[in-house]
Amino acid sequence: MNNDDPGRQTISRARTRCSAPRAEKDTLKERRTQSLTPEPVPGRQHTTVQTKSFVDVLGEAGPGKEMAVQTEPSEDCPDPRLFPPVHTGVSVATEIGPGDLFDFDREVAPILEVLVAKTCDQAVMDVVSEEELKAIERQQVRFEQMRNVEVAELQRLEAREARVAAEKHRRLEQERERRSREVDVARKMAARTVAKNTLYSMQQVVLGTMVARSAFVDPVVDEVEHKFIPWLSDAASNVLDEAAVSRQVTEGVVLDALAHRRQQDDAITEERQGLLQTIEEERRRMAELARQQQEAAAAAAAASAASASAAAEQEQDNA
Repeated sequence: MNNDDPGRQTISRARTRCSAPRAEKDTLKERRTQSLTPEPVPGRQHTTVQTKSFVDVLGEAGPGKEMAVQTEPSEDCPDPRLFPPVHTGVSVATEIGPGDLFDFDREVAPILEVLVAKTCDQAVMDVVSEEELKAIERQQVRFEQMRNVEVAELQRLEAREARVAAEKHRRLEQERERRSREVDVARKMAARTVAKNTLYSMQQVVLGTMVARSAFVDPVVDEVEHKFIPWLSDAASNVLDEAAVSRQVTEGVVLDALAHRRQQDDAITEERQGLLQTIEEERRRMAELARQQQEAAAAAAAASAASASAAAEQEQDNA
């Protein structure tokens, strides 16, 4: 039976309104104290960072102090002692017979089926969740391995890039040093060439001027011009005279030798001609002798043939 009084309902609603703000304040306070970010994984930690579009420079906190205000209890919660109105109307009652609300033996089966089904579903969901967590852990392990490999490869590439950059810097420094050395050498060579040409031209001009002014006489030139050249001329003329005499004597000796050689050649030629004539006569004699021998042989052969034919005829006659 519902016997609630309107006055009591008003008081309960007022108390509820008074307690609701306090509960909301406690809930907000708990939410503020709790962190919405999950706990960090092992080996890492959370860091507070700014997420604004424009970063604010955080400095030291300014001076301040805490203040408190005490409010009147009547402002937080109204006075629950209200005037209860006079109850009017007729109270109504509902009659409930035995077995009208709940039959345990008949209605417990579907409830148990629901509970068992929910329990089985929850168990299956727990198993699936565990499998998903294991799969996530395996995936995380694979991801960590891949990330470690990528980090190692990245470090290797960074080290290689650093080595390449260092080598490039070293080569550039070497090239700068080489160019500076080449520039220095070119400048030195140019200065040396200019100085050499200048000194050479000055030396030639100075020497020419001094020689033209007879500033000094070379003793070697003087010795050659006044002593060596006359002596050389006399010696050359004597040598030429002796050579002419020697040439005349040599020509006479050569002519005599050629005449004697010509006589010897004529004698040898005559002797050769006599020998050739003798050889020709001997060859003719030998040819004549050979011809005579051939004629004698032919005559002997003819005689033997005649005797043979005569003997053959005689034998025929005898037969």
